[in-house]
Amino acid sequence: VLGVFGCGVHSLNLVGSNAAEATNEETRFFFNTQMVFNFFSSSTSRWELLEKYLNKIEGSLSIKNLCKTRWSSRYDVCKSLNIGYKEILNVLEVIYSDKNQRPAVCHEAKSIYKKMSTLEFSFMLCMWYPILKRFEVTSIALQLENIDLSNVISLYTSLKDYIEEIRNSFYTFLEEEKTLSGCETFVWESSRKKIRAVLLDDNTNTSDVIFMGSEKMKNETFLVIIDKLIFELNRRMESYTELNNKFGFLLNIENESLDNIRKKSSNLVDFYNIDLESDLGEELIQFKSIMANISDENKKSFIALHKTLITSSLEASFPNIEIILRIICILPSSNASGERSFSVLKRIKNYLRSSLNQEKMSDLSILVLSFNVHCTFIT
Repeated sequence: VLGVFGCGVHSLNLVGSNAAEATNEETRFFFNTQMVFNFFSSSTSRWELLEKYLNKIEGSLSIKNLCKTRWSSRYDVCKSLNIGYKEILNVLEVIYSDKNQRPAVCHEAKSIYKKMSTLEFSFMLCMWYPILKRFEVTSIALQLENIDLSNVISLYTSLKDYIEEIRNSFYTFLEEEKTLSGCETFVWESSRKKIRAVLLDDNTNTSDVIFMGSEKMKNETFLVIIDKLIFELNRRMESYTELNNKFGFLLNIENESLDNIRKKSSNLVDFYNIDLESDLGEELIQFKSIMANISDENKKSFIALHKTLITSSLEASFPNIEIILRIICILPSSNASGERSFSVLKRIKNYLRSSLNQEKMSDLSILVLSFNVHCTFIT
């Protein structure tokens, strides 16, 4: 039994997806970002005008489409909007001020302009951009072919620590968005305050806590999102932490006591009683001194340690250790590599190649998957 747990990349995507729907404000934010893309992409003239303005900014990007099934698209959306925020507003202003445009187009452009000009929109943009950037680089690292359980735990832990650190950075984000948008107040500060009606039989003496201004955004949106992210990361890490408690001591065995080594090895033997022999603990105690002489580079992960063991002719002396390391290395920390095959297949066999035979389709798939292999075609 190897244990069953989810793909690290998919789990991370679910963390972000759940947090992105925690409050009405962020749901409204991502809906508005999609409105921006839909407005410009529905017209080639508007798209060309936008590109003309964005080209004035060094390193600018075209605005991106929000994809529900690909979490990384949210990072692309926020990155493009963050870089070209002011130019996008300028284009919208030009469009709704143009008398030659249809009234419906002018109305839509002005509506989007008003939404993007609010303090709420720019705050969400400044807050989500760095968070999504860390999610993006972590997701890319989790998709590497040589990743193992120890790397997954380290990446999840580091990401959780980062989210916990920025929990106290609300006013930093607030200053950034004020610089970006130039707004000083939120929309609800200028709207009429709602007062709860008091009924005759209402004997409660406690008054409702009503947050206003920046405190409303902090307590009802910012902290809710951050706490949701932390909660989901902790929940998704449970299965990985459980496995790490079983195997994690192997990478730090030189600092473990003899009693602790015997206790943890006994737990492994009980769990993998078909694969391991009862003298695993004695092997680990002897292997402890050898681990002290192995470089940090060769024991930073289970894959590196296993490779060192089998290439140094120590495999015959420590067969149980080789088996347990092999078990760890084949645990599927991510199934992103396998899913790439299906993505490639979808691109190759489309409606224009419906009659493609099996052998040719397999050959083309191998060529695309092995794009880093230099091939010479004889024509």
